[in-house]
Amino acid sequence: MWAQTPFVNTNPFPQHYFIENKGQFEPILPDGQAPLVKPLFMYQDNHAQVAILNNGFAINNGRSRFFQKFEYANSDATIHSEGQSPFYFSYGDQNKKSYGYSKITFENFYPHIDLIYEIQPNSAGFKYSFLVHPGGNIQSIRWQISPELQTEINANTSMLSKLPSMQVSQTQWSIFQQDSLPIAFSIQKNQSHYLLDVTQYNPKQTLIIDPWVHVINNMDTSSWPSWDAANKSLIEARNCGLNLQYDNHGNVYVYGGAGKWGWYLAGNSTKIAKYSAANGSLQWIFQGTIDTIKWHLNGSTTGNYTNFMVEPVKHSLILGQDAPDYDFTTGKLNKPRIVRLDSNGFYDGFVKTYPHKTNTFNQMHCDCIENKYKALGTNGVMVKLNDTGIISSKMLYTYTGQYKDIRAAAQDPSGNLFNLVKFDATASLGTINDTLFRVNKNLQSNLWTQSPPIHFLGSGGRTWRFSPYRNLLIFNSNAVAANNYFAFTFDGKTLTAYNKKTGKILDTFTNNLDTQNMQFGVATDYSNHIFVGNYRPKLAVFTFLGDTFKKEADIIIDSARIKEIGRIQDVKYNIQNNLIYATGEKLVAAIANPYVSIDSTLLFNSNGPATCDDYLFVTLPRCDSASKYSFVWTDNKTQQIVKQVDSLNHFSDTLFNPTAGQQYTVKIQRNFHCNGAFTRYQLQSNPKNFIAQSLQFCAADTWAHNGFFHHRDTTFTDSLKNQFGCDSLIQYKLTFKPRSFTFLNTKICRGDSFTVGARAYRISGNYADTFTNFRGCDSIVNTSLTVLTDTTISIKSAICLGDTLRFNSLPFFATGNYQIKTTRTNGCDSVINLQLTVNSPQFVSQQLSLCNTDSFAYRNKKYPLPLSLRDTLSAFTGCDSVFELSVISHNIKSDFSIDSSQFPLIKFIGKTNNAKQWMWDFGDLNGSNVQSPTHSYFKSFLWISYKVCLVVRDSFGCDDTLCLNLPIKPEAEIQIPEGISPNGDGVNDSLAIPGLWAFPKASWVIFNRWGQVVFESNAQQNIAWDGRNHASKQSNTSAELLPEGVYYIVFNYNDGHRPKLTKNIYLKR
Repeated sequence: MWAQTPFVNTNPFPQHYFIENKGQFEPILPDGQAPLVKPLFMYQDNHAQVAILNNGFAINNGRSRFFQKFEYANSDATIHSEGQSPFYFSYGDQNKKSYGYSKITFENFYPHIDLIYEIQPNSAGFKYSFLVHPGGNIQSIRWQISPELQTEINANTSMLSKLPSMQVSQTQWSIFQQDSLPIAFSIQKNQSHYLLDVTQYNPKQTLIIDPWVHVINNMDTSSWPSWDAANKSLIEARNCGLNLQYDNHGNVYVYGGAGKWGWYLAGNSTKIAKYSAANGSLQWIFQGTIDTIKWHLNGSTTGNYTNFMVEPVKHSLILGQDAPDYDFTTGKLNKPRIVRLDSNGFYDGFVKTYPHKTNTFNQMHCDCIENKYKALGTNGVMVKLNDTGIISSKMLYTYTGQYKDIRAAAQDPSGNLFNLVKFDATASLGTINDTLFRVNKNLQSNLWTQSPPIHFLGSGGRTWRFSPYRNLLIFNSNAVAANNYFAFTFDGKTLTAYNKKTGKILDTFTNNLDTQNMQFGVATDYSNHIFVGNYRPKLAVFTFLGDTFKKEADIIIDSARIKEIGRIQDVKYNIQNNLIYATGEKLVAAIANPYVSIDSTLLFNSNGPATCDDYLFVTLPRCDSASKYSFVWTDNKTQQIVKQVDSLNHFSDTLFNPTAGQQYTVKIQRNFHCNGAFTRYQLQSNPKNFIAQSLQFCAADTWAHNGFFHHRDTTFTDSLKNQFGCDSLIQYKLTFKPRSFTFLNTKICRGDSFTVGARAYRISGNYADTFTNFRGCDSIVNTSLTVLTDTTISIKSAICLGDTLRFNSLPFFATGNYQIKTTRTNGCDSVINLQLTVNSPQFVSQQLSLCNTDSFAYRNKKYPLPLSLRDTLSAFTGCDSVFELSVISHNIKSDFSIDSSQFPLIKFIGKTNNAKQWMWDFGDLNGSNVQSPTHSYFKSFLWISYKVCLVVRDSFGCDDTLCLNLPIKPEAEIQIPEGISPNGDGVNDSLAIPGLWAFPKASWVIFNRWGQVVFESNAQQNIAWDGRNHASKQSNTSAELLPEGVYYIVFNYNDGHRPKLTKNIYLKR
């Protein structure tokens, strides 16, 4: 039977990439000796791990190491990555989110030589190539191999390195030019390194060197018999999904992908892959390790597997751990721990240690009632957890000395568990018994036990996940399924049905083509269809009729691989979208269930789909009292949730006061915490129409309705049925309008008339006329009419001589009284009495007298002086005014000269002829009022310039000012007295030099006639000489008196241009 498959993927855990190192790969010892080297990229080939380094590559399968180092390479070469994976690899830490690449280029690995690593899509191994660009030297390429003694060169063109547990083959060596012509070459060994010997090539063309590397791992060379002797296949655990889960969006999570020796190599450990519900695309792969807490998904060296669970709503993942993991730091075994990943595959900080009585959780389920989880494991331990930690734990059985492990479990829609247990009743004899337990949803009691007709759990209590001939055994299995009515087990050969309430075996179905103790997976829908995995990519389908199995047609998953042996490992059924999920060897797929599956507990009663009630309700008459039902009401128009209920013992719900005429959808879901079934139903509350109608009548009219007569204002309600069959109310509002009245106030001229309807009125008075308005009621018009008389108006007006005033087109231009007849604005006659005055023009004359100017500006125009003009202006009456202007100017000029022939007496000579007043300012705060005064200035040793000003004024009051700068030369030199007489009479007792303020740098020295200094001073000190010898003065003593005689002084101006002064001074006693 063919079924629609939303997606089929034949590579659940693609690892065929060079994965970038974001810190998740620790430094390695490429050849087993120091120093440590950080890998740039990692690649998984068979069961070996390939590390791409900055100077070569290293291969490690956990038991043997291979290292090829390129000598003298550029360790800082520029790296380019191509062919990025469409998904990312998670290592628990979001900062270590990594992508894979199919091609890596080391640019200028050697000068003008690039090194390229590549992975082909469907080929094992990898290749590396050298691109020797023009200018590159092929002799630069040389490498070392460790261990050296185990490598041999074959036919000069291939290399084979044989190690204890693997072989590294480098084949398909070829060298060719850019034009594709092959080049002859050979591989040479020179002492400890290898190089290429190329005879002839064109150095101007790019040379391509292209070997292929393949790891032959001894652990993968054994051939295991397959189920089909005609089609033997080698089964790869690393590309196999073992367990499968899904969330409430339909995203699929696959657990598996580990090799036999996954514990030794991080890239070979158990993984989890997430596939999108939209198109089945791979979103991410969790690589099974969290370095920050030193946690591994399969923590022990035995290669055992545990299990995991997906929280349906939050999409977080709860991960178990197999057996204790080894802490290399402390050298001790750690207790297994449960961790949690978020929906993106990253560790969110939640970690809890297992209870001490178990070391592996083989099964995990959501608690259908609360936001909690159930974990089931070895020693029959059952644990309840929530987001904060372990709440409680309980052992399924407590017989002393007996070994019992929960290896498989299924949860029915009510949350009850059906646990398949490996139970050793006679441990000394090694007898293996299998027992199926039903445990209530609270994990508090065992409701019944039943032994299946045959044994499930294989050798040593483990289930064969691949073949009984291959040594890969797993403690957990996917061998149990349950629905509302029955439980089912499948051991790879026999399918068994159980009464869910009593545990009674109802029927068995055995397929002799299958093999006991093998894992295939089993699932059931809500209509008792059972889906069983097969050893080819197909599902065996059964219908259980209550007491017997009916075999249905198989579902073909992948027709292209129908002849290929590939065992299915797990099968799950999603009631929410009626899909079957399957995973196994080279397979993860979603298959549409070809059968209708209904959860009968969701069959409901309601007052819909349409109702006249003011509420909408649904009720579940066949509900499961042990389940938890949620009711979510959504407004279809706004798509907003208007009500949501999720509680125990709530089996019906009501939405009150819905919007009339609006559709609502109620989603009823059973146990949404564990992806329970749901149904949707649309309901609508039909509107009960309410109509308000207003009716209007004239006063004294009557309206009849249903035998009643109405003649006054009132409101009453009547009941009808609308188009939906719901009551419709109509409300009548009656209004009886009174007669209307209109009042007109109208004026007309004498002799005119005013018409109302068909009547004309000519006399002042009040009139009433009756009409019918547009409503049909009376309308009375009251008219108040006024007949107007003629009016007389008197007007006074003035115009200018020569102007004309017009009334009714009649001109008036002379002074006088006039009578004019005209028509008023109201249309009536009017008489105007006009008194007109004609104004004559005015004459104005003005004279101006100005000082010292030769022009005059009048009305923005400049005129030369003298000026005489006549202008016409407008008077205050608005008529013309004649203006006459006369302007003259009086000029006077100040002038004088200076006579310094009698210096220091200065004579100032006034030269203005028409001046009547003279006002001098000599610039030293002195002045004079005579025409030609004289003046002496204060003596100085510096040049001083004085500003001399003369103001002259004529008889008309006009004046003028002239200022000149007068420099006064200084004294020729400093004046030194002729002598001193220090006799105490107060006259010439000391020598003081006047005028030193003018020479601040001056200094002087007084000598006796023998040239000895007797006194010295300067302008800053300015000490007077008292006739004593100050040069020989001792401290604290008075200077000695000098004898009478002639002394001489040397005075130095120190100004850079005046010479020294030398003068004799006479000292008299």
